[in-house]
Parts: sequence; structure tokens; C-alpha cells
Amino acid sequence: MPETAENRNIGLLAGHWSPEFSGCFLFSVPFLFFFPGSLTQCVRVDPEVVSYPGQTVTLRCQFPNPGRPLTQVSWVFERTDAELTNIAVFHPNFGVNYPTTSPLSGRVSFVTDPPSLENPSIKIREVKMTDEGRYICEYATYPSGNEQGVTSLVLLAKPKNFATSVTVTTGKTPVIVARCESSNGRPAASISWSMALNGNVTMPIETKNPDNTITVQSAYINIGLLAGHWSPEFSGCFLFSVPFLFFFPGSLTQCVRVDPEVVSYPGQTVTLRCQFPNPGRPLTQVSWVFERTDAELTNIAVFHPNFGVNYPTTSPLSGRVSFVTDPPSLENPSIKIREVKMTDEGRYICEYATYPSGNEQGVTSLVLLAKPKNFATSVTVTTGKTPVIVARCESSNGRPAASISWSMALNGNVTMPIETKNPDNTITVQSAYMLAPQPSDNGKDISCTVSHRTMTQPETFPMKLVVEYPPQVNIVGYDNNWYRGRTNANLTCQADGNPVPTTVTWKTLSGLMPETVQVQENRLVVQKVDDTIYTTFICEVRNSLGYGRDQISVFVRDSVHSCGSTEAVIRLVLSALVGMATVLLLVYDIRS
Repeated sequence: MPETAENRNIGLLAGHWSPEFSGCFLFSVPFLFFFPGSLTQCVRVDPEVVSYPGQTVTLRCQFPNPGRPLTQVSWVFERTDAELTNIAVFHPNFGVNYPTTSPLSGRVSFVTDPPSLENPSIKIREVKMTDEGRYICEYATYPSGNEQGVTSLVLLAKPKNFATSVTVTTGKTPVIVARCESSNGRPAASISWSMALNGNVTMPIETKNPDNTITVQSAYINIGLLAGHWSPEFSGCFLFSVPFLFFFPGSLTQCVRVDPEVVSYPGQTVTLRCQFPNPGRPLTQVSWVFERTDAELTNIAVFHPNFGVNYPTTSPLSGRVSFVTDPPSLENPSIKIREVKMTDEGRYICEYATYPSGNEQGVTSLVLLAKPKNFATSVTVTTGKTPVIVARCESSNGRPAASISWSMALNGNVTMPIETKNPDNTITVQSAYMLAPQPSDNGKDISCTVSHRTMTQPETFPMKLVVEYPPQVNIVGYDNNWYRGRTNANLTCQADGNPVPTTVTWKTLSGLMPETVQVQENRLVVQKVDDTIYTTFICEVRNSLGYGRDQISVFVRDSVHSCGSTEAVIRLVLSALVGMATVLLLVYDIRS
């Protein structure tokens, strides 16, 4: 077959095409990468068509052996910026229409005139770079509702490539010594460098041009060169179509009135309102489509004025969804959902098949709330140098996710919140506080606060840290004035530990306890100081984690020397002064 304007789809053999099903029997790989969901259906399309600007492309669509009434077919163009536009509409009674607001107006038409519902393929003449995007062949069917197939149109443009060295002066500061550019290509080119230099390649700069092509610039930076060579290389300018697979849902310009958001709790009945007041055009059919948070699309309710009402049994809302009025009207096809579940959260699309403008829709976000169960607890830890979790805070089974904050006067860190999605679509949030615990941290205050959309005010949980450590021991009571004959001298063993110390043991460094000493739990009482007290006393305290000890050496003074250490120093200073005065007087007398 000779090549014509009708069969120049790059990637397909002329006269042959192998359509893939996007739902009914075969799964088309490209649909695995789209964020928007796809309705389970039997519409045959080419997953991808590749072309160059100025050519004519054919976008094929078939619905063979539908086995059900086909009401209308619309072609919708979804650009890379996610804007949806009807470009071609066919109704068996009203005929063909090409909306003049379409960016393809005057360049798009059905392949056959008149077209058929079973094979409404279209062709686009003089393709432009801005025509790149997704083309949705969407049927209004009864009783199953809307069904669609999606073709990605990929536009290629061969870039203009050039490179140049940059005249530089030798120096110690890195400068650009060479530039390489691939301009006006589609998709973006890849630039690599080959050189025997010790420099660096800059990050490629990609610039999107008004005609949807991309210019890529790269540079090589080095310290001023004395000798060397460079040779930029281009790689792979025509093969990368992945960037076109990541689109987000848009919305058709429409006059459908809906509530942007409806909020409910599990178990309630919610009404999702939809109106198309004063349409001024034939309304063919209306379908409600449920788009879950995982982007799966499902028809849940369909109304056709001739065929009636249908609620697809494959819908997750089967048996719980119905039109508010019986029978409904095309002008007001509001629905209600009974016994709402957490898994019902998502987008609900009220979509009309209209003529001649094509499909129009309104979207309501159903938000399900669940009040979480909140709790917090401190964690018993042992003192150490490594940070460990000392407190936990959790908000479980809430929707949406709760927010957790901490209040404390500690030198620790808050962990990143961990969000876990539960099977019932609720979310559990966990947060923890970490610290390298020290004995001084035991008993300190810390609190976490949980905030949630369902709570009138935040809930705060005050806690005290629990840090366990071996006993810390200190002996008090020795005043450095124990003299022979002194009575009722005593030492006290003060100990702090967690758990509370269980035993206190007094001993001496020599191993023998003087006879004049009595041990009374943590106190050591000396009835009368004598030379046997001239020793080192040791207090050892134990708990379940270990022991701590302190010791003090007692110096026994002469019984007539009862001054304290401070007083003794003063007396020594005064004696020295008197001695010096005496010496000066003697020297004076001798000279005189």
C-alpha cells in the first residue's frame, strides 16, 4: 500500500494495526502508567500513535459487537497541562458536531462521513506540537454507563544540535570552557561529554518552547586550560516517550452544578447533588462515575430517558446507591448513598452526554471523617549515651491523618511521623521522642498534642520521663573537726537511684569497723571519737541495675585542738604576723 496522509502513523505497519483492549479481555500496558483511572470497557484503540508536525494522523476507535445500546460517542482531548476539551461528537439522531472552542477546530474530522457508533475513528490534519496529549474515545452506553479507550499521541521533533568551545584565560577559578545545545527537539535530547580533562559537567538545563519543543543546554566547567581537547556527543533524541505518560485528571468546561465537597461519617446517608439547569441542548444520558483514591473509575448509576435506570452490580456501592427521585430526571439526577463506608471516599463524577457539545461533567469530592483514638505513654529506659525512644504518641484509625506535636524542655529529637493506612481506609499516625537519657532527665515533663479535623480542640497528653540508673552516692556530715573525745559525730549516706536503692552497706578501707561506731541503716554514728576512727569510711548502695559508692577519710585531731580548719588558718596567719613584728623590733633595738 502506498503511503498516504491517512496511514502515516509512525510505529504501525501500513494497512495493519493491532488494537489492544483497555479493559474487557486484554490489558493495555500504557494504562498502567496513567494517574487517571480507566473504566472497565471493551473499546479498542491504539495505545500510542507517533507523528511529526505537519502530518495527518488517524486515531482509531472501535466498539465491536457491543451487545447493548450505544447512545453517543465523544472524542475528548486531554493536553499535557491536564485540560480536557471535547473535539468531536456523534449522535445517531442528531448527527456530527466539532466544537469550535476546540484547539483542533477545522483540523479534526471523523474518518467516515457519516461515522458509525461502532467505528468512530477520527483524523487530525496538519498536526502541531501542541496537539500532543491523550485522546479519549468515550461512549455513553446503556445499561453499563460510560466506557472509554485512550490513545496517547506523541509528537516528535528532530532537534538542531551544535557545540562550541569558549575562549578563556588560564586561572584557578573554574569557568565554562565549552557549551553544547540541542534546540527545539521533542522529547528532550540527552547530552553526554567525552573528554580527557579534570573538570565537571553542569546540570542540563531544559527549556520548554512555546511550540511545545524542548531545548537542552549543557556546559563543561574547568580551570583555565593550557592543553586538552573535548568532544560533546548527542544521544537518544527520538525514543523517550515516558514523560507523556504522567498526566493528571482535568475537567471538561461545563455547566453541571454539583457540590464541590461533601463531608460525612461512616454509617450515614449522604446526598450527592447534580443539576443541569436550562441546558439549551439535548441531554442524551447521565452517568455517575466513582473515582476512588487509587484512581480506579467505576460506573455506579446510569439513567437514559428511554431505557431507564441501571445500577451496575460490579460497583462497590451496589445495593447502597440510588437516584434521589424515582424516576430521576436528566435535569436533576442527584443520588444518595446509604450506610457510607470509609472506602467510599473519593471523587464522584456526574457526567452528561450532550449534543452537540459532547460530554460535560461536575465533580464532587466525598470526604469521610473518622475520629481517631489517641494515646501517649512514656517508655522506661536506662541511662546511656545512645539516643533511644523515651516517649510515644499515637493517633489510630482516624480520617484524615491526625497531626502530632511535642512540647518539652529536653535536648532530644522528634522522629518523623509514621502514617499507616488501615484496611478500612482510616489512618494511624505514630510519633516518638528520642533522647540520650541521663539520670537528671528522670521525672522531667514532656507532652504530646494531637490535632484532628473531627476534634473541637487538640488533645494533650502530659507525661513524665522514666529513666532508670544505678545509685548515685554522696556521704555528708564530716566537718573536718573530729577530735579525740568528741561525741555523737555521724556520717549520712545519701543515695539517689531508679529503681529505689534496696541495700546500704557501710565498711572501712581496712575492713574492720571500729567498736565505737554504730551503723543505723544509712547513718554511721560515732559514740566517741578515738584513734580507731582515724580511717576511711565507705558507703555502698545497690539497686537492681548495679551499685554506687562514696568514701571519706576521717582525720582525728588532738582533743585540745578543737578549732576548725578555717580557724586554724586564721591563727597561723596571726602567729606569722606577730613573729615578723618581733623580729623587726629586735633589729631596731640592735641598730639603735
